[in-house]
Amino acid sequence: MGVFTLPWTANLAVDLPDKAEAAHYNASWVGFDLLLCALLIRTGWSLLRRRAYVEVTAAMTAVMLFMDAWFDVLSAPTTREFAIALALALCVEVPLGVFCFWVSIRAEYERRRREELMSTLIRRLLALNRRTAARRGHRLP
Repeated sequence: MGVFTLPWTANLAVDLPDKAEAAHYNASWVGFDLLLCALLIRTGWSLLRRRAYVEVTAAMTAVMLFMDAWFDVLSAPTTREFAIALALALCVEVPLGVFCFWVSIRAEYERRRREELMSTLIRRLLALNRRTAARRGHRLP
């Protein structure tokens, strides 16, 4: 689908106007920011509670933060607002997004490490159980 989307994107680059007025501009930004707030809260809560699959919400939060920075900077109508959006992007949104991606990668690494440890433990316990059963004259699968 990504390859098939490339011609569509090229068409948009040529056909879209440089400026446009949106009918529900404020509602779209409020909705976007509410979703971002929810993801930030969920990611923080998941981290504090050491919940499984925090890597999913952390990755989603990172993507939303990068999108927020991108659209804030590119949609700023004045030089002053552009400077503010750029400063917030560089000092808040992008670093927080990078941190969220780091959390996501680290959580996934830890989850895989725990799975490997658990698999090793189970294999050892099964081997021990088989040896014990064999000593007692029982046969296990």
